[in-house]
Amino acid sequence: MQARLDALTAEWELQAQLIPVSDFAGLDDELTTGDRELHLFYDSDGQALLYQLIPETGQVLALGPLPVEAADTILETGIIISYYLLIALVLLLWIRPFYRDLSLLRRGAANFGREDFSTRVQLSDKSSILPVAQSFNAMADRIEYLVSAHQELTNAVSHELRTPLARFKFSLEILSRSSEPDKQQEYLDQMKGDVAELESLIDEMLSYARLGEHNLLMNQVEIDLQRRLK
Repeated sequence: MQARLDALTAEWELQAQLIPVSDFAGLDDELTTGDRELHLFYDSDGQALLYQLIPETGQVLALGPLPVEAADTILETGIIISYYLLIALVLLLWIRPFYRDLSLLRRGAANFGREDFSTRVQLSDKSSILPVAQSFNAMADRIEYLVSAHQELTNAVSHELRTPLARFKFSLEILSRSSEPDKQQEYLDQMKGDVAELESLIDEMLSYARLGEHNLLMNQVEIDLQRRLK
């Protein structure tokens, strides 16, 4: 019997072996009830095997596993590769606009950090990071306004304070050289006026600075216009 199995193995190029029919109990009734046709089963590894009952022996001839056709293997491999390539292409198409918008935002932030306060980030309305770009632009508008206001205030301070300060220095110089009491008093009065003007300018600048604060509270007062117009 073993010699015949070896001959079948050599002739069909398939492993031939005998298996007790009791191992197939409950799996296929036709196989265990005398049917001599070939039956196809798959083992636990997914490999296909052919089985045929040998009458009056209580054994089943098993041939296999059957060879897998190379064409099927190539086709399956091609399908798997195509599937993953399609996924990669979809991810690339989705990530590319996102990466492009992030690059624009990063470039805008870098230019703004180099004191180019006019820098703004313009993105498409369909961009996924449009809210971030809008927040950046709002912040840039606010900072540009504050920097411009600070420069204007600095220029105003240097210009407005220079005139009374120059008069004060001039009066102080004349006062040190004058010996007449009336002249000295006159220059002292002028110096007091210059000091008062400086204090007024400083108060105005402080009031101007407070106008830029957003936490100011309005002091609402009711006024009877009819009484005031009478």
